[in-house]
Amino acid sequence: MAIISLVVINVHTRKIKAKAFSLKQFSFFTRGKVKETLTFISQELAEKLETYEFQEYTHEFNDEKAYKLFSMVHNDYAYIACADDDYPGVVALRLLQEARHGNIEKLIEEYKDPASKHTLLQIQNEVEETKGALSKTLMAVLERNDKLEDLVAKSEHLCYETKLLFKSAKKKNKCC
Repeated sequence: MAIISLVVINVHTRKIKAKAFSLKQFSFFTRGKVKETLTFISQELAEKLETYEFQEYTHEFNDEKAYKLFSMVHNDYAYIACADDDYPGVVALRLLQEARHGNIEKLIEEYKDPASKHTLLQIQNEVEETKGALSKTLMAVLERNDKLEDLVAKSEHLCYETKLLFKSAKKKNKCC
């Protein structure tokens, strides 16, 4: 999940106002061609925009890898971002909105990790971590309960009344 490029193009003149790239995921020798391709695709997309609202497109290269293109037009400038296929649209919209006001080189670095810019994704990640920890804890409790039952059953030193007390407590502690 990474943002790859951010290009700002004048809708009427088709001239590029600004562009920024984050091409670390590509080999050094192919980065020039990737830049050219992304610039060309951004210019073509800016030319063919029908509405000025936020839009999301998917583009496949050689049937191997899919990328998402996000576009938005504001004050006669098209803001076009290219990202990996799993990049969240909500975060891309926020990126394009901030690109209208700021340094796009800085923004492309800030938005590399979409979870850091979207509160809902942060909460979702925390919930997943908590869910995993809770699952491990429950498994440990269940194992401990089984071991406790085995110990009570095997114990010859406990009197009959103590075993009855354990069984009645076990029945009363069952909630679901």
